[in-house]
Amino acid sequence: RAGAGTSRYVSVAVLAAAMASLWPAVAWALESDEAGDQSVAVTRPSPVGEWAPAARDFWDWRPNVIAADGERYDFYIGESGDRVGLYLGIYRTQRQGAELLSSQNQMVVQKHEEWSDKEQTQRPIRLAGSESLVNQSRLASRTGQRLLVWSWYRIGEHYTANPYLGKLMEAWSLLVAGRRDGSLIAVAAPYVDKEAEAEVVLQSFVDAMLPVIEDSLEQALAPAS
Repeated sequence: RAGAGTSRYVSVAVLAAAMASLWPAVAWALESDEAGDQSVAVTRPSPVGEWAPAARDFWDWRPNVIAADGERYDFYIGESGDRVGLYLGIYRTQRQGAELLSSQNQMVVQKHEEWSDKEQTQRPIRLAGSESLVNQSRLASRTGQRLLVWSWYRIGEHYTANPYLGKLMEAWSLLVAGRRDGSLIAVAAPYVDKEAEAEVVLQSFVDAMLPVIEDSLEQALAPAS
């Protein structure tokens, strides 16, 4: 399972040193396109604990993700009425025009008709029992809706919110495990005045749902039987 215990922390120095000597071969492999259909079917992560699938959509915002091999957006509702949206976007391979770590992949594109990204920061949260940095966006709509969004990358079996480290992790994952996949995970919750109310909801959701999110990603990437 991705990021279990200390395995999620990949030293930048270790990766950089390893890749310096092996980069020509790795770069060739990363740039080589794989022929054939790369599409994947992403299933809804099964509800866990207090979280149940919602019967309707709560907002129309979706991340702007280009050329993912598979993606889906699902809404969940907690026993107390808390609402969360979950986005999963998977790239089976990294190739020209279909790259997870692309500047075109954004929570909101500039000059969007409805939504704007008011603030982008990084913050630590708990992922699988360990503290990890994620990207945080405060979104606002023209109709007054506010969303707090946490997003991060899953490269092979590790998490990161840093696209530069992610590039090294892509090469390392290919070299060590033969994996070229990467995924974007984004969770969103609404708030009225203080984003702290959404932070509590999102952390509760991630604590409960991360194992089944992992299962959905791995099932989507599994070779067809």
